[in-house]
Amino acid sequence: KEGLLNAIRSYYFALADLTLYLDVNPTNKLALELYNKYVESFNLAMNQYESIYGPLTIFSMTTDPNSFSWNKCMPWEGGQK
Repeated sequence: KEGLLNAIRSYYFALADLTLYLDVNPTNKLALELYNKYVESFNLAMNQYESIYGPLTIFSMTTDPNSFSWNKCMPWEGGQK
């Protein structure tokens, strides 16, 4: 669990940094390729984490039209699994 969270954090940090770089250097093909590679890796890690441990962010949980269940799976509270 911690390994996946660390990977997600690392990819997120790299993506934030590359976003800033690409804001200033939008035609840098190498940076854009790296950005796209990290987006793919980030999404894979997020999907893997959430398939095992449940939603990591409020945006990735499915909603029940009859109730709000985010409070039952808050990752910082240990989640539901």
